[in-house]
Amino acid sequence: MTDGSDSPDRTSAEPTVATPNADPVARFRELVPADPAVSFRQMFGSLTVFANGYMFAGLHDDAVFIRIDDAGQASVIESGGTVFAPMPGRAMRGYVVLPQAWTQESAVGRTWLERSLAHTLALPPKAPKASKPKKRPTTPR
Repeated sequence: MTDGSDSPDRTSAEPTVATPNADPVARFRELVPADPAVSFRQMFGSLTVFANGYMFAGLHDDAVFIRIDDAGQASVIESGGTVFAPMPGRAMRGYVVLPQAWTQESAVGRTWLERSLAHTLALPPKAPKASKPKKRPTTPR
């Protein structure tokens, strides 16, 4: 069934990708350290940042998550943060969601993203994925 346009009818049963509105995206960009090692990418239907080949922070459902050491994870969770799980029951080890109040206060949020970046840059550089071997053309016999 169509609504008179050329686009197919959308039903509520179709899955949707969480897309943050512009305000959280702009706020998140303000928190990301200005460092030449940082690159932005789309992931989880939103914005993430990488350094040294590793994702170190991102925005998911309007919440900011970071990669941090064990002590940092404990501190974030004690302060009201949570373990980052992009899908229910699928927690990502080493990542936590910052308390919403921290991301509203730019200085606090920026400090945690800087700490996350420092932790990530201390990791050994991620090896590039090996390219798949080229298929040789088959010759008819």
